[in-house]
Amino acid sequence: MRARLRIGLLTMVLLIGGVSSAAAQTPGPLSLDLRLGRGFGRTTGEYRNNHDGTVGEAIVALRPLAIGPVGLVVAGGAADHSTATYTLECQPASNGGCVPSFPIFQIIMAQAGIETRGGTIRALAGPSLVWSEGNSAAGWSGHVTAAVRVAPWIWLVASAAGHVIPDFRGDSFDLASVGIGLRIR
Repeated sequence: MRARLRIGLLTMVLLIGGVSSAAAQTPGPLSLDLRLGRGFGRTTGEYRNNHDGTVGEAIVALRPLAIGPVGLVVAGGAADHSTATYTLECQPASNGGCVPSFPIFQIIMAQAGIETRGGTIRALAGPSLVWSEGNSAAGWSGHVTAAVRVAPWIWLVASAAGHVIPDFRGDSFDLASVGIGLRIR
């Protein structure tokens, strides 16, 4: 997945690189954020201690309305919250059997929020659908992103994200991540 994201980012940068800087003085209403980062997780259940890992996210956002210094943003996105490696050796569970590994979650999000008129700060929150190993559950997600323009239509982004999954296979999960990436706008 990381190799595909890198190839996709490079292709987009090369395709968009020729855009005139005059056309990009005011950020457009549509944007694509691609981010890689470090993820962290915790749960109420009994799982292996492999809850930290890599996170990849893609979020498409639209700013349909600007009111004064802020704009309303609606967004949709997808994320992959992977975990650290672990040994296949059985660790005895309290209920018998072996302690399962922390799930690798795939997440689809629908979010809304606000951003500054220049697009440098964005805050989003909304419902999400998560799945792992054939099981799915509803949850909530949120993002806070800071962006700096580095080329006419390219921004460098740093963000923090959180996902709350109240009931996945009878356990609750909290996922958090920090990362960097690109915004194409």
